[in-house]
Amino acid sequence: MNYLRPLLAALVAAAPISGVADEVYFDTVSTKKASRDHGRYVGGFAGAAGNDTATFGGELRDYDLSDEDGWLLGIEFGYSFNIPAPVRPSLELEFMYLNNDLNASGPDTLSLRSDLRAFTLMANAALALDLDDHRGHVNDFWANFKPFVGAGFGGVLVRQNNFVVADELGINDDFDDSDFSWGWQVFGGIEYALSDEFSLYGEYKHLVIDDFANGDISDSAFDIFAVGFKVQY
Repeated sequence: MNYLRPLLAALVAAAPISGVADEVYFDTVSTKKASRDHGRYVGGFAGAAGNDTATFGGELRDYDLSDEDGWLLGIEFGYSFNIPAPVRPSLELEFMYLNNDLNASGPDTLSLRSDLRAFTLMANAALALDLDDHRGHVNDFWANFKPFVGAGFGGVLVRQNNFVVADELGINDDFDDSDFSWGWQVFGGIEYALSDEFSLYGEYKHLVIDDFANGDISDSAFDIFAVGFKVQY
């Protein structure tokens, strides 16, 4: 029986080493997965915008909006949460610069035009469907797609340069104007993960600015199409 003692001693000594190895392997896998499931991220986006609707009041109550195109740039800082479901909620702070002309036609031969510049600060909440949790049912390519929807609310600084009211005889009024207002937005799109840390996305936003131009213009809505990136860290 003496020959069994060295064998038993070797098995007892090897047992903790095996458990440690299993634990290290498990932690490595879960940490890599967690880096994709949740965490802080920073992103940037750019796109095109169009002034869809606006309500005119006061001295401008008889004016009708003319569609005009513009462009935008923005950055975002957020945090994505991990929950026991195949969806990923996130909260983010978004800064955006919108450059869009604003033109309208008035009664008789009157017209209005201005160079509208809007600086927005929005607090957003979003919800994404993470198909990575369904890799057993879809292939790796489609599992990297994340459809998402969201909404936000915040403040808007509206600057109107060269605000001009004119008729066929020339300019009746020309001035610059700045207003602070409130705004809200809804958005949706698709994100594609190129790695655990880096992704690209495309989205549509519907942005509404409450009122500006001393209250004469309200509920000004913009349709926005943007592409961007996110880096998780």
